[in-house]
Amino acid sequence: MDVSPWLLVGASAVLCIPLALELRQMTRGGPLALIGLYLFFFLGSCSLIDRFLVDIPVAGLGKPPALVDGLETRLRKDPVCRVLAQCDPQGYQALVDCMAASGLSSMAQAYDSPEVNRILAQSLHANLPKASDSALVHYMQATLRELQETAWDRPDACLTVGMGQDAGCDRAYFIGEEMRDLYTGVFMEVLSSASRGGHPVPSRTAYNQAMKAVMEELRAGHGSELRLLKDPGRYVRDEEDRARYCRLVTSYYEAIAFQPSEEAGAILRWVCATSAVAEGGIGLSFSE
Repeated sequence: MDVSPWLLVGASAVLCIPLALELRQMTRGGPLALIGLYLFFFLGSCSLIDRFLVDIPVAGLGKPPALVDGLETRLRKDPVCRVLAQCDPQGYQALVDCMAASGLSSMAQAYDSPEVNRILAQSLHANLPKASDSALVHYMQATLRELQETAWDRPDACLTVGMGQDAGCDRAYFIGEEMRDLYTGVFMEVLSSASRGGHPVPSRTAYNQAMKAVMEELRAGHGSELRLLKDPGRYVRDEEDRARYCRLVTSYYEAIAFQPSEEAGAILRWVCATSAVAEGGIGLSFSE
């Protein structure tokens, strides 16, 4: 932050003292008059500095501590916030700051905020590669269910749902309360299991091995259409392509769901850890 506004404010605070003392002597006022004169000069000088010289970043001082403390007291009662505070303190602080800046007083309000959803999504996706096999499978099953519920009502659902870090941050506007509750449970399970550790990302070789059965099923059912799944940005061009892409994404998750938990966890953990995921892609390996 630029310190020049605060240097000007500090200089003003010092220079206003002799002015207030001199005017007090001229008016023969008491201590209260001195305080009033000082505040008059000081606040007036701050107003002039802010208007004509340089902005004074009052917001940088933050919310009054009592307001922030009261917000945190309420948030600590929310199960999602408790898990976030324990497992991702940085994400929790970002959540508190965002809610305080936006004037949000409860998580019921916060879930309608794209900014809050983005913070939660970033925390979730940062922890997915470290989560347990069962937590990853439950996340995948929740994503599959969301696809099944929204794909036909929202043509772009299959392009925004899933593992991309910034995908679907406006979901609060279209997913139902039951679906939100499901994701809430998945969020807490992922962060809790990730905080316990012991879930290393598999090698590319292990991932390819686990993907063999999935790819065999996808090739048998969809053949050349798999190019849509590999590179949707290139091949998904119209409504017909989107419909085919949705069927492919749904088949992808369903094929993983039928794998043993260990293999499914290896697939999802590797996918979540690749750079393709951060860019919003599914990141399948199409080995011939």
